[in-house]
Parts: sequence; C-alpha cells; structure tokens
Amino acid sequence: MKKTLLWLGFTMILAGCSSAPAPKAPTPAPSAMNEPVESEEPSEPVFEPESLAPATSTISIQPFMQENGYYCVPACVQSVLALHGVSLSQSVLASEMGTDPVTGTEYVDLARVVNRYAFGVEQPKSGEPGYRVQTLSVHESDPNTKALFFERIQNDLKTNDPVFCAIDRQGVFSELSSANHMILVIGCQISPDTNEIESFTLFDPYPYETHPEAIFTVSPDLLWKSLVQNVEPAYIW
Repeated sequence: MKKTLLWLGFTMILAGCSSAPAPKAPTPAPSAMNEPVESEEPSEPVFEPESLAPATSTISIQPFMQENGYYCVPACVQSVLALHGVSLSQSVLASEMGTDPVTGTEYVDLARVVNRYAFGVEQPKSGEPGYRVQTLSVHESDPNTKALFFERIQNDLKTNDPVFCAIDRQGVFSELSSANHMILVIGCQISPDTNEIESFTLFDPYPYETHPEAIFTVSPDLLWKSLVQNVEPAYIW
C-alpha cells in the first residue's frame, strides 16, 4: 500500500508542458510555459516514515509518449494507470483533467484523476492509499526538504508507484529552452558500498530529436536542480 499520509494540503497550481514489489491492486475504472508565479511555502506534512529501500529498483512501465506539445501530464498519467490495468487514451485523460494548450494541467487534477482510476477515490483521506501533491518554493535549498523528496521516491518505488515531478526541462537538458514539464521517476540506483543514491531513472514522455531516449538516468543533484529551478516546482507522490 502506498505510504500513509496523516495530513497534507493541496495547492492549486499548474503543470505546463514543453511545446516542442507488484503494484497495488487496481480499482476498476467506474506548452506553453506559464508566467512565473509567487510560490507559497510548502505545508509541512506529518507522515509515518518507512524504511528506505536499500537496493536498486526500477519499475517496468509502458512508456506512452505524449501525443502533442502539451500532453506531458496525460502521457505520464496514462503510463502510471497502465500499471493498475487501466487503459485510457490521452485525449480522454486530458479532458478529465482539464488540460489546456496554454495553461497545461493543474497538479491537483492530475492527482484527482489518477486516484480515481487507480485507488477508487479522488481525494484520499488520512490513512488511505493515493497520490498527494507537494509544492515547493522556487530554488528551495532546505536539505531536509531535499532529503524528504528522495525518501518519498524510494518508498514509492517499493510499492511500484512512480513519482510525478514537474521539472524545468533545461535543468536536465541544458541546451533546451526553459519549460515546465512533467516526467516520472521510475527507478533508483543505490551504491552497494555506501548505501547512498547514485542515480534516479526517469521517464520523459516528450520525443526530443536531440535526446531520443525516453528512459534514462540522472544524478540526484541534477533531478533536484531541475525540480527547484522550475517556476512551479512540485512533485506528486
């Protein structure tokens, strides 16, 4: 079961898109950049910690590539729902999430739709499995916030749950223009000598001509940098 969260507030914020262990039992199914916004300080969650996964782990996903320039969120959601045996088109998911060609997809709508189809409840209560939204401050530098992000990724990977990350794609690919973009963290590689994180495995649904590999690894620091330099940094875990 996805880790228990005792309390966490949702924040209405948008996920833009560039223009250019077995899974939990599934529940049967019943871009443009935004202008920079002033970030709010993230709510401090109270959660029940779990032991970190002390080994390399990568989730095997069906990597759906986005069908247009602003469908990064629908593509990521489609890939995650496939793990739960749910098959929906990107256009249907975009409609249900209110995905817009200019403003993208709101993070809370991403979580709402994934939770509905994967866990049977749109807004899980305390103790219920499901995805939650965590927003961050732009250029967040608190080491405890960074450590919690990495911890949550490792714990989610233990339960076969990819983590959605809203990054600035330029943080990963320095030669590309800056853009708010959704990717999935699907794996974590741990050093057998130090038991520290060596790299994370990412799935990027956008088919870049210069970077054709949809699944690749990055260092922990590079993932964090690309997250917090985004104008609307958040992850959905």
